[in-house]
Amino acid sequence: MLQKILGRGSARSIRWCMSLGFGLSFLAMQSLSAAYPEKSAKSNKPRLEEKLKTLSKGSSSEETQRRALAELPLDKLSPVHRTQAQEVLNHLSLFRELPTLAVETTPEVHQFFLDHPEMAVAIWRAMKISKFHLKAEQPGIYNATDNEGTEGRVEVLYRDRHQMLVWCDGVAESPLLPMAIKAHSLLHLQMDFIKTKDDVIWSRNRLRMFVAFPSDAIETAAKVVSPLGNLIIDRNLREVCMFVAMMSTAMVHQPGWVEHIARNVDEVSKERKAELIQLTAEVFVTARKRALEKQNPDEKVTLEDIIRPLQDQKETNAVSKTTK
Repeated sequence: MLQKILGRGSARSIRWCMSLGFGLSFLAMQSLSAAYPEKSAKSNKPRLEEKLKTLSKGSSSEETQRRALAELPLDKLSPVHRTQAQEVLNHLSLFRELPTLAVETTPEVHQFFLDHPEMAVAIWRAMKISKFHLKAEQPGIYNATDNEGTEGRVEVLYRDRHQMLVWCDGVAESPLLPMAIKAHSLLHLQMDFIKTKDDVIWSRNRLRMFVAFPSDAIETAAKVVSPLGNLIIDRNLREVCMFVAMMSTAMVHQPGWVEHIARNVDEVSKERKAELIQLTAEVFVTARKRALEKQNPDEKVTLEDIIRPLQDQKETNAVSKTTK
């Protein structure tokens, strides 16, 4: 029984490290589908499932682990950050390379939520489907809590155009657990963008996770439940990518909805809200202009042509309010 309890807590700690690394709380697939603006016409509502592809399966093999260790950018870290990372690797309990996923998205949207994960978390709260909190203490450093006994610290150790290395330190407490469960982890995200022949942009994402449990008992229990934990973690990464696809799609088809959400989030600075609204406008204009040029390549696209859908939507909303 004790092992089962410890196992449950260990899986939760693993999920916690995963969620904090991305700065996103976890949702069921139904929540992600329901999150898409209801005002979208059913016939025009993009299928989010089609915007996500699995390029390779996950693995925890020794060969995969050796390759993952060799690709860590430890030589690019400061002495302090290298010590943090090495501490996890010296006491490594679990390793997992998650499935490599490709998500159809606008590169700027993908990058925005990597740079500002607190905004993604705030959006969940604004939509009333999560109580997760992620507060930026300073650039690249966050404090987090799920308000259910799990809290900790997240720090970005290194980032460049194609990778990000994140360190997580957390503790989970519960009346069901005989002791608090502590975990330290490294998350190494590798990414790039490809464009298909029809000009659709996909982001390819490979995430590797290294977890250290200070307690031998917790480590043993975690290894027992690791097959189940792997399934949970793999699914959660898929949901995170689905969120990115959803937001990118919403900016193109329902920019007003994104603006409404941005204005109603809490615990986020006015500057960050303004950045999301500005990004939404840029994504919408670029996508709309490209679509019009494709439809009528010989005609010049005007500003009136670009904003016409917004004006039509505004008029429709006004009529709806007067008829209620």
